[in-house]
Amino acid sequence: MRNAGRARLGTVVICTALEFEYRAVRDHLSPPFRERVERGTLYELAEYPTPRGTWTVALAQTGAGNVQAGVQLERAVAAFRPALVVFVGVAGGRKDVALGDVVVADAVYDYETGKDTGGDYFPRIKTQAPAFRLLQRSSSVARQDEWQTHIAPAVDGEPTDVKRRPRAFVKPIAAGNKVIADRDSAAARLLDRYCGDAVAVDMEGHGFLNGAYVNPDAAALVVRGISDLLSGKSASTDEKWQPVAARHAAAFTFELLTREGAGTSGRNWHRLVAAAAGCAVAIAVALIALPTREPSTRSPEIRSDPVVERDSTSVCVPDRAGRGQACVHPGPNLSGWIINYIHDTNDDLLRESALASAESIENNRQSCTITVFSQRNHTGESFALRPQQWANLNGTPFYHHLGSNRWSC
Repeated sequence: MRNAGRARLGTVVICTALEFEYRAVRDHLSPPFRERVERGTLYELAEYPTPRGTWTVALAQTGAGNVQAGVQLERAVAAFRPALVVFVGVAGGRKDVALGDVVVADAVYDYETGKDTGGDYFPRIKTQAPAFRLLQRSSSVARQDEWQTHIAPAVDGEPTDVKRRPRAFVKPIAAGNKVIADRDSAAARLLDRYCGDAVAVDMEGHGFLNGAYVNPDAAALVVRGISDLLSGKSASTDEKWQPVAARHAAAFTFELLTREGAGTSGRNWHRLVAAAAGCAVAIAVALIALPTREPSTRSPEIRSDPVVERDSTSVCVPDRAGRGQACVHPGPNLSGWIINYIHDTNDDLLRESALASAESIENNRQSCTITVFSQRNHTGESFALRPQQWANLNGTPFYHHLGSNRWSC
């Protein structure tokens, strides 16, 4: 894309259940690809340029099922803190849709939850909804036909006689761990009775959105291409329409990314906070430059780096992964310094090295207390540094030894 914007829009995680869905998404990305493994899940990362800026896309094949989809969303959010997460794939059409159409779920019903008394079954349908702003954007994309220009051509071995132009809908779908292959099946009758407005059925949508529900920073969306209908499902129909439907769902998704700018979810929110903090830092530096009656010589100078500053006597620097920060500020009665390492999870706290620079801190302190805090539960662990260790910190990074309560230079 020749006129692509240079702004970094953040990371979008795209999950698929099946191999042909994965390929349909990957066809929209260009090399170089790089791999990243997070707790066993393999992601391929690539850039997707748009006129608004460039997305980093992390793509994973997560497998089928609601439970698996929810687990993988949780894993992706912890690993990437993405601006948005999208599940892209195929679904069975139930009503009002045709083969090849695209459905963006404005609600997903878990139709399998219920109470079975032996003689009767009482469904307890649960519903999850995607991010509102993504629904608004999806409705805008669906009203127009530009998304169809993203449809990738058929590859070798795929049918090429698809003549009908697909449509896009923003409507409810139902999700369960069954493949419904007949309109007269018990599951199909249950949908008729309790999920009458669902236009499609999948196996991952509810678990995926439920994972987003418990992660407030995750803006999530489910995009499905219709590969079969409840009536007339067959192996030959699947062979023809599954790759077509996957390409259509992928095309819609990337048109949405083309139009979607940086939101206020995930990492982008932290960027806004950092930008606002940058203004505060500039003001603090200006105030410090003013003459005072008793200028302090015991406080570290403010760094000019664009990082969040705690107060006028603090220094904060990011860790190597860019997910947390270490803040240095005076301890009680100026007898030492306290270093707070702010991070999002305890697990990551143990895996990452807390990196802080002491180049602007005096090296003649007699003691230092290091307190490590977790953002999630606001608890901390304190460790004491010997004077010689503290002296060696001058201009030298320090690291947490994994599995022990020791800090050293």
